[in-house]
Amino acid sequence: YLKNVVMNAPGFRKMHLEVAAIGPGLSILHVVMFPDPTYDLPLFGGDIVAARGQVSAAVMDISAMAPTLPPAVLSALESHECPEYKEARELPEWGKAIFSPFVRFVRPTSVEEENFFAEEIRAYLKIIREAAATAVPEPADSPGTIARYEKQQEYCLQQRRNDKTR
Repeated sequence: YLKNVVMNAPGFRKMHLEVAAIGPGLSILHVVMFPDPTYDLPLFGGDIVAARGQVSAAVMDISAMAPTLPPAVLSALESHECPEYKEARELPEWGKAIFSPFVRFVRPTSVEEENFFAEEIRAYLKIIREAAATAVPEPADSPGTIARYEKQQEYCLQQRRNDKTR
């Protein structure tokens, strides 16, 4: 089973949601929200991988598409309290090149930790939604737009280095 949904919205050129069930027990949820480069908005991405009913990997991030995250986004992330997860996972080198210091990459060890992660997703999406509501586009040929476009290209290039998703 494979289901893909692609949409766009003001401030976002592509929002991709993918749900996959592979074989008798592997399920994957993947989401990525690419901002329109004319907006100073970060990228939201997340994946949840479950095998035989247990989440084996959960990752999400709000990644800067400029040298830094927008000030309101940075402030909201800095004030967000991160729950303690028993099994934080190590990012691969390609991930270290693109993810923010606020990335979550964990293996939830209980239903409580799975719920923590779900709450964090809601909080991160709220931060993105609020940023998008106040963002104003810049001209397509502005230096900021061009830099954000190039950053998205770099993000995609690094993602392609992920052996698990090629």
